[in-house]
Amino acid sequence: ANGARGPTAIIPVAKNAEPLHQRAPGQREPPETLARLGIEARAPLMLFVGRLLELKHPDEAVKAMAAVIARRPDAHGLVAGSGPMQAGLEAPADSLGAGGHVHFLGHLDQAELSRLIPHCITLSPLTGMALVECGLGGSPLVAFDRDWQAEFVEDGVNGFVVPFLDHAAMAERALRLIEDPALRERMTRASRERALDFADRSRIEAHEHEAYDRVLGLAR
Repeated sequence: ANGARGPTAIIPVAKNAEPLHQRAPGQREPPETLARLGIEARAPLMLFVGRLLELKHPDEAVKAMAAVIARRPDAHGLVAGSGPMQAGLEAPADSLGAGGHVHFLGHLDQAELSRLIPHCITLSPLTGMALVECGLGGSPLVAFDRDWQAEFVEDGVNGFVVPFLDHAAMAERALRLIEDPALRERMTRASRERALDFADRSRIEAHEHEAYDRVLGLAR
């Protein structure tokens, strides 16, 4: 779901096993990444998941992270993914005063990503199916109003939708979630419920049948 391999949906750990991202957040093991970086699990965490390409606008997520960190020095930004923009993103993070608090993790495997998500607020300039994975982990979502994202993120319910390329608005909403634990808890529950609905196989099959029926009806 992150890095050069492109977005992937729900990946099982073994044959007939429950998919990692379907597990309830409380049933997931603690992430090794936080211990490796020396970050406390209770620290405010913001997560970007995706390839580091211009199409995905990871620079906007880094700017938003830096704006939050300027007001909450205990916060950290986590960039999960790899790509040609990485070297160009590290310098702006330093120049914006977030050096040492924005961490470039490279490609994470599905197991570690699934363990990390429940601890984070997801910042999504433009994300594929990984956005559903983040929702399944109970991560509140702050997304640009771009492509399909507003179809999944219901503003004020399971996250916030902000104008495209407005990293200041993205930072403001993330800060609001950090400073209002009750709001974050409510959105955590709503985010998982929304994602479970989107990932429900019977719902997907019904939607596909409806689409095929419409196409076949037009062909008659």
